[in-house]
Amino acid sequence: LIIEFVFQVFKKNKWINTEGEYWVRFSCQLNMTLKNFYRATLLLPIVVPLIVSTFGTTSLGWWLTMSIFISGLEYIIFAIAMFYLIGKYRTDKKIRQLFWRSPPIFIVIAICGWYIGLYKGRLTNPSLIVSFDMVYIFLFYGLLIGYGYCLFIELIYRVFQSLGWISLNQHNK
Repeated sequence: LIIEFVFQVFKKNKWINTEGEYWVRFSCQLNMTLKNFYRATLLLPIVVPLIVSTFGTTSLGWWLTMSIFISGLEYIIFAIAMFYLIGKYRTDKKIRQLFWRSPPIFIVIAICGWYIGLYKGRLTNPSLIVSFDMVYIFLFYGLLIGYGYCLFIELIYRVFQSLGWISLNQHNK
């Protein structure tokens, strides 16, 4: 509906021609399963920072690139595990439950990776203090950003589903 409305506005104001409208309609005909949608969303936290930092020199690009350096390896481990689990689950309900449980799972993996990194750093610098005080801050902001990302993906899922771009298996609900 949103895309159709935008096309009608563009056509009315003569911002696009009829051929362009049909080309865009043709190019937007997607039909993916729920599994493929959630698997594709696992790539966004890696791809978006790379695109933003490549095409822009804003502070947002810097922050997104730093997120890859801070917890990129942990996220790759998490994404591989989630990719496998999404494929393992047979029902859409189980996949959606796994999706909403993913932020705490990532936080556990990220905290473990963070402390392994601190331990490695302490081997080369014995005066480095290893503290557990930062876990609460990391936990709070990690869950806040993680569930914010889940809400954003849920919004995209609802839009794609309303446009018919995601097909739900009737026997899989």
